[in-house]
Amino acid sequence: MAKTSDLYDVIIIGAGLTGLTLAAKCRQLGLKFLLLEAKDIPGGSLRPNVTQEGRLPSSLGFIPDTHLARERLAHLSELLQDTLAGEGLEVPPLTVKSGEFKPFVGFADLDIKSVELFSHFNQSPAIRLESMPDHWVERLLELVESQVMTRAEVTQFVLDAAESKLSAVIINGDKTLTAKSFFFTGPVSSLNELFDARDLSQKSRQMLAKAKSWTALSLHLKHSESFVPPEGLAPVEQSNLVFLLGSKNEPEPAVGRFFPKENTSSWLGFIPSEFGEDSEFAGEALRHIKKLVRRAFALDEAAIVSEKITLSAETQGQISLKTKSPNQLNEAPNLYLASPTLSESQGLEAALDMALQAGQWLEANLVETESLPTKELRVRDLGQE
Repeated sequence: MAKTSDLYDVIIIGAGLTGLTLAAKCRQLGLKFLLLEAKDIPGGSLRPNVTQEGRLPSSLGFIPDTHLARERLAHLSELLQDTLAGEGLEVPPLTVKSGEFKPFVGFADLDIKSVELFSHFNQSPAIRLESMPDHWVERLLELVESQVMTRAEVTQFVLDAAESKLSAVIINGDKTLTAKSFFFTGPVSSLNELFDARDLSQKSRQMLAKAKSWTALSLHLKHSESFVPPEGLAPVEQSNLVFLLGSKNEPEPAVGRFFPKENTSSWLGFIPSEFGEDSEFAGEALRHIKKLVRRAFALDEAAIVSEKITLSAETQGQISLKTKSPNQLNEAPNLYLASPTLSESQGLEAALDMALQAGQWLEANLVETESLPTKELRVRDLGQE
C-alpha cells in the first residue's frame, strides 16, 4: 500500500526553469509547496555545466527583445530581486560560407522539418542578459532547495471522481503525496500514461495523444586557447547567433553562439518527439551537428578541450489543447498544465511565459483565511461546488 504524506497547498512536477520559477512564486506567497524532480539534479537542461576545464554554457541565452519577453523576464527578476534584462542588442544572425561569416538570409530551398523552431532564433534585436540562465537556476535553487525532492518520478495521478479533481500523485510507485493544486511542467504526451484509463474521457485521451513536440539536442563546447572564430562577430559577450546549414541530403541545420570571454560555444538542433528516446537516431543527429560545426570552422580534435551534450525531451514546439479552460483538463480543474510547449513563444521565453501564466492562475485561486494571530493565503478548492 502506498504511503501517504501531509497535504500541501501546491505540488509542482518538474524542476526545470518553469518549475523552479513557480516554486519561487509559491515561496513568495507563503504557501506550503513541494517541487518534484525525477532526476538526481534539478534544473533540467539549464543546470550548470561545470567541468575540470571550466564552466560551459547551458543554453544559447537568446530571448528576442519584445514587450512580452521583457514582461516575462521582469517576473523572474522580481522573484530573484535582481535585474536580468539589459538593453536590446542589434546582433543580426549570421551563417558561415567559405570559412567566413555572412548575413543569414534564410534556408533557401532546403526541406527543413523544424523550420518553425529555427525561425524563432532568426530575430533581432535580442535582449542582452545580465546573467545567463544557468545562473538563474542556481539562484532559484538557493531560494527553494529545501522544498525540492529529487529522484521523485511521478508514476500515477490519483483522481477523486466524486469531487472531480486531482487529489494526489504517486511517486516511484509507492508514496502518495496530496495537495490542493498541482502544476505539471513535463511533456504533455506523458499525461495519458499518468492517468488511469477510466479517469479521462476518450476525447481528452485522443487530444493528448495527438500532442506532438520536439526534443532539443544541445552540444556545449570549451575551445582550446589557440582557437579563434572567424572575424565578423559582434564585439559583445552575447555575440551573434550563427546558423549552420546542412545539405540537400542532410538538410536539418544547427544554430549556435560563441561566448568569446569564456572561449566556449553552444549549438542546438531538434529531434521529432517520436524519435526522442531512440538512442541511435539521437546519436546520428549529434554526429550531424558536430559535422556542421567542424566543417564550418575547420575544427580538429585539438580545438575542443571538453564538451557536454544535453537532450531535453519534448520541450520544444507549440501544442494547442482545446479545453474548456486554458491549460487545464476538464476532468481535473486543479491541475494546471505549465509545459513550455503550451506557450505561444519558443525557447527560454516559453519556459518563462508558462511560469508567469501558472503564477497568475495560482494567485487568482488564492483565498484569505483567518488564522490567529495572522492571516494566511490558501489555495481555493477547485473541485465541483
